[in-house]
Amino acid sequence: MRYPAFLRPFEYLLTWAQTPFRQLFLAAVINLCQNAAWNAVLGVGGGGLMDSSISAKANVAGSIAGGVSGFVLGGVINYLGVRNTILLQSLMYASFMASFVLYAYWPVAFPVIFTGALKGLGLPFAYGVQSTMMTAYPRDHRRGHYLSTFYLISSINGILGGGVTLALNIGSTSRALGLTTYYVATVVAVIPLFLALFLVQPHKLCKADGASIVVPKFRGWVTETRLFLTVLGCLPLILLVPYSLVTQCYYAYQFNAFNFYLFTIRTRAINCMIYYASSLVASYAFGWFLDHTFKHAPRTRGLVALGTMLTMALGAYIGAYFIQMQPRLALNLPAQSSPTLASPAVDQSLIDITNYAAYIAPLVVFILWGALDAMFNAFLIWMLSLLFPATDTFTHQLGYLVVFRSVGLTVGWELDAVRMSLHTQNLVMIGTTVVGCLVAAGVLIYYVRPTKDDVSECESDATSFPTSDTLADTLLPKGSTYGTTDPLLHGAVKAIDE
Repeated sequence: MRYPAFLRPFEYLLTWAQTPFRQLFLAAVINLCQNAAWNAVLGVGGGGLMDSSISAKANVAGSIAGGVSGFVLGGVINYLGVRNTILLQSLMYASFMASFVLYAYWPVAFPVIFTGALKGLGLPFAYGVQSTMMTAYPRDHRRGHYLSTFYLISSINGILGGGVTLALNIGSTSRALGLTTYYVATVVAVIPLFLALFLVQPHKLCKADGASIVVPKFRGWVTETRLFLTVLGCLPLILLVPYSLVTQCYYAYQFNAFNFYLFTIRTRAINCMIYYASSLVASYAFGWFLDHTFKHAPRTRGLVALGTMLTMALGAYIGAYFIQMQPRLALNLPAQSSPTLASPAVDQSLIDITNYAAYIAPLVVFILWGALDAMFNAFLIWMLSLLFPATDTFTHQLGYLVVFRSVGLTVGWELDAVRMSLHTQNLVMIGTTVVGCLVAAGVLIYYVRPTKDDVSECESDATSFPTSDTLADTLLPKGSTYGTTDPLLHGAVKAIDE
């Protein structure tokens, strides 16, 4: 294969990268760099500024834009392809990080908010490409391995980003970041623009068993729109909406509220590193659990996973609630004044890493939150691939859920932007998580039935094994004219028939 002249010095790397797993690895590294830059600046809360409302407004704008892009996610990815989609998204992300450098010299909030919207517009496209790689590239029994690998590599971002922030601000006990941190974060955010050049189209790849990778081609905007509209009436997807809200809504509370208001800058950086170190370990363990049956059907594994996540989430949020009740910590802060990048002021009421007795409880909370971040997001992709193994409409189904993920993210950031108290935000997170997990459990119980192989391993579930007609009747709305050949149902019915 002949490469463009500017890529020929990297011809070996281009050739090396042309396997499904290495493509996923590259996508994970791209995600790692972007999120490392994000965590270096926003992981400490407030974008490292004294006025946290600026980053909150930028993230509200981004999450609204992300919700809009979810409607066209499938069509855009099918039209642009893997490489061009990631290139465009990487450019949007780098511009957002650069806006913080601009703010240092021109303290106007508009560029930060505008590029925040651009970043949010591009994120669902990257998420769609990554999710397609994690579900369409591996063989069925290796899907959990691909999921865990991606989230494991991506989880290093918090350690890297938090480490950069800690190293550059180790002597600071204030709430503001130094200017050097913004320069470093911008450089890291530019790296994905180079790495995206090594991505290739899926049809040029083969799975480990020699099978071709099948992903939908662009079929024209009319057809793409029709497919998305078809997805809107799918009841299992509608029921996954509450869980989709859970997977994104908590970032603002955890980083821009809890972490920002209660800790010194260096402690916030350490919290970020601990959060993603926990996420890294959980990614591997959770993927391993989802791939190994232990003579239990996927439905059983899913219910165990949901029960575990709900228990961990309740423990973490209740613990955070009591931490916030300490009298010396201000919970309803007024609007900040004089937003600057640096301030010599030191707030003695903030929790610092050197206060071991006060820090042990927040440490446990951040460990649980980090693990849940990986588990919540990996479980959504696993659940979607379990319900709909066919790839014909996967990006459209994912786009539908991305819209509501963005709604959850918007609500979370808006609660922070309007200065809602930490207690209220905490209770909202608890309520959303409980409802989302319980409804997802209902979807598992009602729609995910054992396959014939599962029945031989789980005789107790054999009586609930449905026929193709039963599953089609269950998935389709009453009175629908769709047949079992409809692409929306084909994958789920095929899983029963094979």
